[in-house]
Amino acid sequence: EDLKQYVKSLSGFQPRTMKRKMATLKAMLNFIEMEDDDFINPMRKLKINIKVPFLLPPVMDSMEVASILTTLYREKNACSSKTGYRYQEIVRNIAVVELLFGTGIRVSELCALRLASVNLHNGFIKVYGKGRKERVIQICQDAILEALHEYQRFCLPSSRQNTFFFINHLGRNLSSQSVRIMIKKLALRSGIHKPVTPHTFRHTFATLQIALGTDIFTVSKMLTHKNVSTTQIYAELVNEKKRESANRISLK
Repeated sequence: EDLKQYVKSLSGFQPRTMKRKMATLKAMLNFIEMEDDDFINPMRKLKINIKVPFLLPPVMDSMEVASILTTLYREKNACSSKTGYRYQEIVRNIAVVELLFGTGIRVSELCALRLASVNLHNGFIKVYGKGRKERVIQICQDAILEALHEYQRFCLPSSRQNTFFFINHLGRNLSSQSVRIMIKKLALRSGIHKPVTPHTFRHTFATLQIALGTDIFTVSKMLTHKNVSTTQIYAELVNEKKRESANRISLK
């Protein structure tokens, strides 16, 4: 009865949260059952089916991406001095946003990027993803290379102990939370009122690649997905946008 009441109390949560909480409870009760022969696991008498709706990931369109970049470059041009902290901060933020959008890397990978892993002369970076898997990302876009070059020139002191590429004003490695806060504020300044996170850039990158005709297996490798089925959701997103566009045309 207590378990039934607990399940009812979860009705206000999102389906994924409900499933996670139930999985945690099930794991605990299974452990007690394994340790205590006299314990009767109440989960075995309770059948719960929580359906998780299929949700497409949030992405930005090209106008929203352009708006964010325009805001950053406009703020950079408005700085009167190239030696102040504000100018250095904007230059760093441009490099962060250009790299996130242009490569689709995770924010954790960006913040963990080491100086030794960045080769701007040959235009590539070495990224260590989940499970410490190393991959090399070739950077072909001039805008990204230029942003990284400028960041390195203006923001990275030549004689410093820190081995991280992206650093804060204290000289320490930039945190994922700092990037999330920066992007949230930047989106608002750009007139975008829907939630925008570093992972939104990753979704946008993947969707754009598929829309441009890159095959799903290549995109899956770019994003280091274990299964191609994980990448399939972006193809569905592209198809959904095509259907919406076709419906708008037919209504006109």
